Amino acid sequence: MALSILLSEGQKRPSKMSCTITDLQETIRSLGSKFRILQEWRVDDIIGVLDACAKILARPDAPLRTKLAHQGLAFLLSWLRESYLRRISNLSLRGRRDSLDRFVRLDQQSPVLYRALPRGIAAHWVAGNVPILGFLSIAQALITKNVSIAKAPTQSQEVLPQLLSTLSRSNYKSSSGRWMEGAELLETIAVVHFDHDDQSCRETLSKNADLRVAWGGTDAIESIESLPKKLETEDIIFGPKYSFAAIGRESLNNEKSAGQWADRLALDVAAFDQYACSSPQTVFVESGGAIAPLEFAQLLSKAMIAVGQRIPKAPTDAGKVHEILDLRAAYDLKDQAFYSKGTDWTVLYSDEEALANPCFSRVIFVRSIGDIMKAASLAGPNTQTVGLALSNDRRLEFAQQAGLKGALRLPVIGAMSAFDTPWDGMFPMDRMVKWVTTYDD
Repeated sequence: MALSILLSEGQKRPSKMSCTITDLQETIRSLGSKFRILQEWRVDDIIGVLDACAKILARPDAPLRTKLAHQGLAFLLSWLRESYLRRISNLSLRGRRDSLDRFVRLDQQSPVLYRALPRGIAAHWVAGNVPILGFLSIAQALITKNVSIAKAPTQSQEVLPQLLSTLSRSNYKSSSGRWMEGAELLETIAVVHFDHDDQSCRETLSKNADLRVAWGGTDAIESIESLPKKLETEDIIFGPKYSFAAIGRESLNNEKSAGQWADRLALDVAAFDQYACSSPQTVFVESGGAIAPLEFAQLLSKAMIAVGQRIPKAPTDAGKVHEILDLRAAYDLKDQAFYSKGTDWTVLYSDEEALANPCFSRVIFVRSIGDIMKAASLAGPNTQTVGLALSNDRRLEFAQQAGLKGALRLPVIGAMSAFDTPWDGMFPMDRMVKWVTTYDD
């Protein structure tokens, strides 16, 4: 199948042109020649340009504001803040993001000097359901001074190039007074698209990568991992994850308190329309509090109405509409169901102490549970986030038990999609560099 280059070598706008495997090879060779560009940039200047990029995307007239409103644009803008990127860079690189610019000392008692150097060519496989994630991994590759080539998904394939093209208008005044131009950084990035069945292109991209970053479901990840690669290539895998929430009886002392937690949970459900790995699909509500789990489900339904007015839901396709209607009918018969007139939101209640199969599209399953600590044992290797509303001592016990089972993040409910670092149990930027040492006399 033909290969389409969507954005390459500093183009200001996404474009499509028919290409062959030869074109992909040429794009990879060209990127290799641009590697030197990033080595001449200071890490703080790269971060400064990314912050400038966020400010452009945040403008009221920005063309992507409406399109990405349901796909995490607000989170992306927050994540790209200069102060935030500096902080997570330090966290990822042993407190010394300047190790990306020069040799530094990590241990004052040792003569050893350390330098974090890029791995080379970073290949990114981007998931179609949340395309902004590709921007996040490319931004981290930029900060660690790797050149990037991203394989855009068939679904929403134009979004990533449109986001990246904003770099061409993003400039930053360095501490030395020099204006650093994002267009120069854009020369080190290429976005390509080719058919999933184009094995020649798939293998060429994988074989030429020094770093492979993959986002997606089980089939997509297994397919990427099976591709031939260099022995020394580093893999960063963001595979399929499941998230849920847990509310202890101590957080349900009265209707006001319970309503506040319902409001916070509704925000987590509405973020990304529940399609992000961090979105809660099931919430366990401990019985024995002043507010019963069924009452909480009713409060949550009211909160879903309110959050829908603030964050309108994206259009729902016919297949998903039928799936939602079938679930509603089933719960109307055997349990309890609360829902909007259309398919904007659905709250499904039962006493089953088990995780529900996700439906996404703002469908949240409320489960009554006698002991909230039982929910910790339901975490597993595919558990990414567990939102918590527990007292301090129970929260730490729950976090340890769920963490031992495989859970990776246990934030407070209301902040489930407020990603920090580590991400999926790792510091991605640390995986994007190789540490080189020498010594100081």
